[in-house]
Amino acid sequence: MKCTACGYEFPNGKFCPVCGTPVAESTTTQSCLGNFEEQPVTAATYTYTNPDPTPTYTPEAPITPVMPAKRKTGKIIAAILALVLVVGAVVGVMALFGGGPADSIGKGAMKVLKSETFNFDVTISEGEYSITMTGTVEFVPEEGILNFYMEGYNKAIDSKITVGMYDYCAFSIEEEGGDKWYSYQEFDEDSLEEFFEYYLEYSDSDLNKKKDVLLILEEIDDLSDGELSEVVDLEILAECITEYVGAHNDKKWLEENAGFSQEKKNGVTYYTYEPDLYDFLEGSLPYFEEALEEEDYYDDTMDALDDSRSELDRINLEITFGVKSGYLTSVLMDVEGVEIEVTFSEFGKAGLDYDELEDLLSESEKGYEEQWSSYYD
Repeated sequence: MKCTACGYEFPNGKFCPVCGTPVAESTTTQSCLGNFEEQPVTAATYTYTNPDPTPTYTPEAPITPVMPAKRKTGKIIAAILALVLVVGAVVGVMALFGGGPADSIGKGAMKVLKSETFNFDVTISEGEYSITMTGTVEFVPEEGILNFYMEGYNKAIDSKITVGMYDYCAFSIEEEGGDKWYSYQEFDEDSLEEFFEYYLEYSDSDLNKKKDVLLILEEIDDLSDGELSEVVDLEILAECITEYVGAHNDKKWLEENAGFSQEKKNGVTYYTYEPDLYDFLEGSLPYFEEALEEEDYYDDTMDALDDSRSELDRINLEITFGVKSGYLTSVLMDVEGVEIEVTFSEFGKAGLDYDELEDLLSESEKGYEEQWSSYYD
């Protein structure tokens, strides 16, 4: 097979052994990683594409950097990290209470966020190839603070990336073979403050209470200019969600529909899901049938599910959540032989080196400006 990023030919595998890019044969991995490579990064007023052979200049267009093939790895690392953290946040928001597995996992995730500071370690591996990331998060929404620092290493191409956010600015520095590539972005303070306000308003919502769910749905509907309420009845959907959250706290339902098992070892309770994706979706969709405004929507969805059964049956997925002392301490995912392991630790004790972050921000801003200037000289 031939790598679509760098052109290197190799016999088999799910990652290119030269640049680490996922190959097209692993549809699950490609769909998870490939989409992130296509996301634009907006800043300044230029449009930048791969500088080989000639950069493109468009005065009124936003910047959309596309790094050379081997440089995409850093974006993948940052994107995967963001995905993992978002998944953890979603679990926390969708399963806050209920007295079952979802309750423990969701409240564990929220307890991590409420600890204000914590460390994380992420490893993504397939066979001998691996990407590792370690870092620290500081999250104090009451004070408008969101800072983090992360170092990542791609063993396949001996590449290192440093990513951080501090004082409403974000940066990344990628190093490979003595060369460095920079990115730098300043965030709008009003947008971040609005994010903190939303978090504080809804983070303690009880999704077993219809009124709390309805408030969240109405806010989402407002943000989408009424698009959600065009498809579903919000009040009925709120009731459906409370019932569905309850199902995820019902071990019998989980065993039948999600391949659920639970064990406790060395003080850690592990909740494992090995779902047959078709069976899981078939068991989940009926919870939302009554909320759809038109009966055809549900029938069409079930037909689409049946059409996708052969593809879903080929996907092997296993997810295990570890909870200790009320904290979500680990998430382990195995998707088609690609393992993603995330651990959280040092709750309330982890610390950031602010002087180092300021130095890295300064280096990134200067390097980013020089990098762009050299492209247009």
